[in-house]
Amino acid sequence: MAILHHNAVHSIGHATNKNLVQSPSKTKIKVGLVLRGYQEEYGPENCKSQEVADLLTALKARKHLEYLVIDHKLSEVETSEHIFRAYEKCDLIITTRFHGVILSLKSKKPFLAIDQIIDSKGKLRKLIETLKWPYVFYGES
Repeated sequence: MAILHHNAVHSIGHATNKNLVQSPSKTKIKVGLVLRGYQEEYGPENCKSQEVADLLTALKARKHLEYLVIDHKLSEVETSEHIFRAYEKCDLIITTRFHGVILSLKSKKPFLAIDQIIDSKGKLRKLIETLKWPYVFYGES
């Protein structure tokens, strides 16, 4: 995923500069991070969550970006309304989650999807392929 890392940092940087995100009135672009984390059922050789974390660390060096971690775990404090408001605050979503794609679409926010599982046959990949979404990175890239 070294190629993914280099290409993704370049592509995401380009997207946040002008292409995918339009934020002319702000000095910083707010990026929502909706991440699945390690998926033990696939094993470390197939789940590239660490590479995704490394990618995001590299992106955090870009000074024109501000980050908001969005957790989808509902609780008394984290209600669905709270999650929807978090999406509304963002200019761009980076997600490794199926529901990150769904809520990005619902909130009409541009998003970059990362399927962190090598040769995945899961619901995230099926959704992205059905949408023919162009802003996606795959674990096997």
